[in-house]
Amino acid sequence: MSTVDDPTFTIFVSTFNRRDLLTRVYDSLCAQTFRDFEWLIVDDGSNDGTSALVSRWQQVADFPIRYFWQENAGKHVAFNLAMTEARGCFVAELDSDDAYFPDTLARFIEHWDSIPAERRHEFAGVVGLCHDQGGKLIGTRFPQDVLDSDALDKVLRHRVKGDKRGFFRTDVLRAHPYPVFEGEKRVPASLVWKRIARSYKMRYVNDILAIKTYQPGGISANSRLIRMTSPCGSRLYYLEILTSQRKMPVALTARYGINYVRYSLHAGMGLREQRKALGRTVLWLLCLLPAAIVCGRDRRGVEVRSSVSTGSCADPVPRSEAT
Repeated sequence: MSTVDDPTFTIFVSTFNRRDLLTRVYDSLCAQTFRDFEWLIVDDGSNDGTSALVSRWQQVADFPIRYFWQENAGKHVAFNLAMTEARGCFVAELDSDDAYFPDTLARFIEHWDSIPAERRHEFAGVVGLCHDQGGKLIGTRFPQDVLDSDALDKVLRHRVKGDKRGFFRTDVLRAHPYPVFEGEKRVPASLVWKRIARSYKMRYVNDILAIKTYQPGGISANSRLIRMTSPCGSRLYYLEILTSQRKMPVALTARYGINYVRYSLHAGMGLREQRKALGRTVLWLLCLLPAAIVCGRDRRGVEVRSSVSTGSCADPVPRSEAT
């Protein structure tokens, strides 16, 4: 069993009652041809025997497995904890039902090394493609086989869609923790990627690097309900894109504007405060009615918390308290 203190990669997995699925991750890590990594698991409150299973793996694996348990608080809180504990130079995140190909980590290094050494400080990491268990590509390819861009332009300019997998520099992730709102268990994952886009590029590659599986009842299957019950994180995601000063298609601006107002309403935020935070009065006015209609449909369709104090949305829990 390795005791390496400074591996190249930390493979981070957040899990919640996914004991039977974690074997897929474990098996794919055991098969890696590149061996300089640790596996860091943050258990978000599981009660299904995950701890005992991981303990058995820790006794037999030839790579370090480090396990942390927290009260159920959400994947974003687990991520913040992982960033304080990660020992690797890079962090690669997997969902608890994902898998790598045997040469994925080796290909990660190849793609990173392809960036000229004198330019690597400009880059936060490398991201590639995924396919599902049937071999079907998830989402769309990048417009070039090698694209140096960022998470904002990837969506707003290049219109790339779908889940991707890659890795980030650990120092960059530590400098960009997730905001934590009291009582909310979800912040959109890409909020942090888009914050990183303000300062760093990513190397995007048309190389299939992981296999994703979507579970019934998982985050992907219940994304609408999860966004509604975590309105502060959801509204912040749309607000930061709309105020990013990046060009985007009119239709996308309208969609993001409606969702910003929609989740602001779910959060109980007053109209004046919504408008002031956005700083785009005309856009806010145009989005108000359709957002109110969608918000009403949300509330009729499922029972959700209808209000959160505006202070909760404006003042995220400090990172030290969240972890």
